[in-house]
Amino acid sequence: MEENQTKRKTKTSSQVKQRYNEKVYDVLSVRVPKDMAAAFKAKCTAEGIPQAQIIKRAIEDFFELVANRGVCRPLFLISGRGNSWHAQHISSSTKKTA
Repeated sequence: MEENQTKRKTKTSSQVKQRYNEKVYDVLSVRVPKDMAAAFKAKCTAEGIPQAQIIKRAIEDFFELVANRGVCRPLFLISGRGNSWHAQHISSSTKKTA
């Protein structure tokens, strides 16, 4: 009787999670230079921060910026080459005047 009580492996749980994720979430795709992507992945790993968390935060910051200023302005100035990429936050104090 103990043979029949062994834990069986099913895909039900995975299928339920997949259906939920497809219902609730969407996938965004972006193309960036390979060296930028590699540097981003390495930095996220080194900092212990999930890549998706960075993207979600950037989207939230964008929404907040647009809501507060009523305009769309860049949040970060990204520069670099190879494995050396830097993001500098653009604050209102760095705003150029004509």
